[in-house]
Amino acid sequence: MADDVAPCTASGYLDPSYWDERFGKEEHYEWFKDYSHFRHLLAPLLSPSLSVLEVGCGNSRLGEELLREGVTGGVTCIDLSPVAVQRMRDRLAEQGTSGVDVVVADMLDLPFESDSFDLVIEKGTMW
Repeated sequence: MADDVAPCTASGYLDPSYWDERFGKEEHYEWFKDYSHFRHLLAPLLSPSLSVLEVGCGNSRLGEELLREGVTGGVTCIDLSPVAVQRMRDRLAEQGTSGVDVVVADMLDLPFESDSFDLVIEKGTMW
């Protein structure tokens, strides 16, 4: 990642305005690796009826990959940044992709009932 996209301090990652600015400019970025690198770990856990929550989705394409794997029980992607969420919603609509719900939410204060999801995926947010 280029130096100009990182905040000045590590605490800058906690500031939603950092993410809004970043996602306002950035089309796509996969933290650590894309789905193809850890598919072998997730695929055995996936089933059509599975309900999945992706925490800190940013502009990842993981939600779409889960749909391609046959997950139809519901894929919900959350991010702290309203800009990231809107851009993902727009991208999914442009592609004609349905089945991914994208929500502005803080992983520390989730707006979901307990046991709402069968699987929670986080790949970099808690870092």
